[in-house]
Amino acid sequence: MKLGAHRSDRESIYLDPGSKAWRASGGSVLLPPCKSSIIQAFGGSKVHFCWERLLHPKARYMRFIRLLSVWFCSLLWACINVPEVDVVPQTPDAGPAADAGVSTPTVMLELSRTVTNRDVWVRASVSGDAPDAVELFVDGNSVALLPPPRYELRWSTEALDEGIHSFAARGTIGELRIMSDASTLTVDRTAPRLVSQTPLPGAQTALVRHPIQAVFSEPIEPASVTTDSVKLWSNGSEVPAELQLSPERTSLTLRPLGAVPVDTVMSVTLTESVTDVAGNAFAAPVASWEWTFPAYLSMGGGLAADPAGYSNVYTPSLGFDAAGDPIVAFVDGARPGNWGVHVKRWNGTLWEPLGEVLDANDGETFVHSYVLQISPEGDPVVAWTEGTEAGYINVHVRRWSGSQWAAVGGPVETRLSQGIIEMFQFKANARGDMAMAFREKNSNQESQISVLTWGGSAWAPIGGALKVDPTWEVSNVGLLLDVSGRPIVVWSESNPGWSVSKTYIQRWNGGAWESLVTPIDGPHRRYGLDGDGNLVRAVAYMDIHGAQAGGVQRFDEAQGWVNLGAPAGGLFPGATDALIGGLGVDTQGRLVALLGEPEIADGPWVTYLRRWDGVAWGPLGGLLRPLPGRVPVGHGVVALDAHDQPVLARIEAAEGTPSQHHLYVYRANY
Repeated sequence: MKLGAHRSDRESIYLDPGSKAWRASGGSVLLPPCKSSIIQAFGGSKVHFCWERLLHPKARYMRFIRLLSVWFCSLLWACINVPEVDVVPQTPDAGPAADAGVSTPTVMLELSRTVTNRDVWVRASVSGDAPDAVELFVDGNSVALLPPPRYELRWSTEALDEGIHSFAARGTIGELRIMSDASTLTVDRTAPRLVSQTPLPGAQTALVRHPIQAVFSEPIEPASVTTDSVKLWSNGSEVPAELQLSPERTSLTLRPLGAVPVDTVMSVTLTESVTDVAGNAFAAPVASWEWTFPAYLSMGGGLAADPAGYSNVYTPSLGFDAAGDPIVAFVDGARPGNWGVHVKRWNGTLWEPLGEVLDANDGETFVHSYVLQISPEGDPVVAWTEGTEAGYINVHVRRWSGSQWAAVGGPVETRLSQGIIEMFQFKANARGDMAMAFREKNSNQESQISVLTWGGSAWAPIGGALKVDPTWEVSNVGLLLDVSGRPIVVWSESNPGWSVSKTYIQRWNGGAWESLVTPIDGPHRRYGLDGDGNLVRAVAYMDIHGAQAGGVQRFDEAQGWVNLGAPAGGLFPGATDALIGGLGVDTQGRLVALLGEPEIADGPWVTYLRRWDGVAWGPLGGLLRPLPGRVPVGHGVVALDAHDQPVLARIEAAEGTPSQHHLYVYRANY
C-alpha cells in the first residue's frame, strides 16, 4: 500500500513500501531508502528515515526541504489524532483519488434500415448512468432529442435529399458529452427499372438454352421477388419457374421447371410488388416483354451454288461427322462450271465447303441424283449418277479423306444393253457395308433392277437382275440394309397402262434373293426397318374431313401388316393432308416418322417429327413452320444427332420467284 501526504495543491507524495523510497505522484524519487532509523506513525505504517542523508550536501535541494517540512507536519498531525489517511491505489499513472474506478460512458446509435425512401427508426443506448439528454445529429446538425427511457424515435427523411447521410447520437451527463460513432443512411426515392432483358422483347428466334433474365437499374429487395410478383407465361398459361436473384441483387433469372414450351408466345410479368431495397416499387416498361421460342433455328442462310440468284437446288441429304458436326449435300450449279454435288460442313458459325464440287466431267455433263451417307469413321461418302459424253449414265462414289475426295472404286456402268441408270439408291451402315440399287431401262422399254455391293476393292453385282413380270415396267426402287448388312430391295412393277401395280420385297441371303412378304397390290409406299429389324411402311388413312392422315404399319409374320397405333399425322383441324415423308430410328431403336402438313387446307407445309414409344406416337421436337417470305418445297430430310436432337434440311422458294430454290438447314431449339 502507499502512505500518502499532500505535497502541493496539485501533487502528492507517498512512501513506496516496496523500494522504501519517498516518491512524488509523478514517480520521481525524493528521498532514497536507508536503514538508520524507523519511525512508527500513521496507524502503524513503518516509515524509514535516514538522518545521515538528511545532512548530506547533495540532498540540500528545495525538494528535500519541502519533503522534510511535510514529514514533520505529518508527525505533528499524528500526535493530534488525525481521523484517517486516504489509501491511494498503487498505479503509477493514477489520477486523483476521486477519479479512481470510474469508467467513461459510451453511446451507440442503431438505424432500422440502411436504405429507405421514407421514415427510419433511430434508437440510442447509453452505458452507465442515465444521461440527462440524448440528441440526434444528421449530417453534423442536431435535429431532435431522443425521448427517454428508450431514446427511440421514428425519423422522417422527407427533408433530406437523395443520397448518403450521416447519423449520430450525443449523450449529455452533467458537463460530459459523449458522441456515438456515425451510421450512414441512403435515401433513395427512385423506382427501379429494367435496363436489359433476355430474350429481347419481340424476338422471334430466341434460344431455349439461353437464360430468361432481367437486369435492373439497382439492387432489388429479395423478399419482394416471389412467384406472385414475377410470372412466366406461355400463350397466356402460367409456366412454373424457379426465380434466382444474383448475389448483387441486380439480375433476376427465371428457370422453367419443366420443358420449355416452343412455338408459343412467351412473356414475363413483374408487378409493383417488386421493389428495390429502399421500398420503391418497380416501374414497369410501357412495352410488354414478349418473345417466341421457335421449335427450330436456322443454321446460317440459304445454301446454293454461286451465283445464288439463279439457283435451283434439289435433292438434299444430311448426316453427321465423327465430331457430331452436321454435313449437308445438294445438287446445284451451272453448266459448264460448278454444276454437281455440293457438300458442306457446319463449323459452328457457317457452312464451309468440303473440297471441290463433285462431278465426273467438270460440269460438262448432268448430275441426275445422289445420296450422302456416313462411314463408320464419320467420313462423308457420296454416290451419284452422272451422264457420259456417249449419252449413258454411270455411278460414281467418293469418300472424304480429310483433305480431298477419294474414289471408292471405278465408275459403275449399266448391265442392261443400251440401258440408262435411274431411280438410284445407295446405303452405308456403321459396319462399313455399302450397297447400291438402281433401275436400268433402255429404248425398248426393257427394265430391271441391279444391286451391287462394295467388296473392298471394287463394286460387284450380287445375284441376277431383279424383275418378276417381263412385260411390266419397274416403276419404283427402294434399298435397305438389315442389321447384318444384307441388302433388302423394295420395288414396284406396273402394267403397260400403269393401271395396276405390285410391290415386291426381297433380301439377299448370301446366295440368292428370297421374298420377305407376298406381293403387295397397290402403289409403292415408303418402307423402312424398325430398331428390331422388322419391316415397316408408311400408309395413309382417310379422316372424317376427307383428308389423308399418315400412319405406320409393321409386318408380322403371323398377322401380316399391323397398324402402329393411331395415325402419326393430323395435328391441325379441317381438311389438311398429313403425309409421311420418311421413316427412321433414333439411337434407342425407336421409330421416327417425318411428316408434312399445312395448318390450313392448301396452305404451305409445316414439317414435324413423331416418335413411336411402343404404345402411341408422340412429338419429337416442335413444328418447323414456313418463315415469312419463303414457301417450303417438299418434305425435306431429317438426321438425328447422338442425343437424338433433330436437324432438318428443306428446300424453300422465295415468294414471287417460285423457280428459284435454296436449301435451308434447321436445328432443334434446345
